[in-house]
Amino acid sequence: MRLEEARHAHEVAKTLPWVDKHKIFMMGHSEGGITTAKYARGGLAGRIIMGWGCHAGWPEYAGISGPKDEPILSFVASNDPWFNKPPLSGDCGSFMSFRPNSKSIVIDVSTPTHWVGYHPEVQAKIIQFLKANRRP
Repeated sequence: MRLEEARHAHEVAKTLPWVDKHKIFMMGHSEGGITTAKYARGGLAGRIIMGWGCHAGWPEYAGISGPKDEPILSFVASNDPWFNKPPLSGDCGSFMSFRPNSKSIVIDVSTPTHWVGYHPEVQAKIIQFLKANRRP
């Protein structure tokens, strides 16, 4: 259902006169991060995956879909309580082989947290990623 919602939002956004079709990014956190990772259609300037490590016990949730040349930036906390079980632990980096301009970052945190968007390093890297990947 979430993938269909993402497809619909992407298609509608491309029809809006004030939206530059070449500068649409998808960003999601947690369940939205899964959707961002598994969105297969492509046509995005880039993707930002937050709070999801691309690992799952179910094949339909594991990994990254979409064009290999689409830039991806992903973040997960080192001490994320949602991902302390073996099938879920890890980050998206192991799924980024053959994906140029993609990077997986594990934010080192001492206390358990699922949201890392408050972290200044994350905010700075997101802004840098958006600026670097806006298509002309």
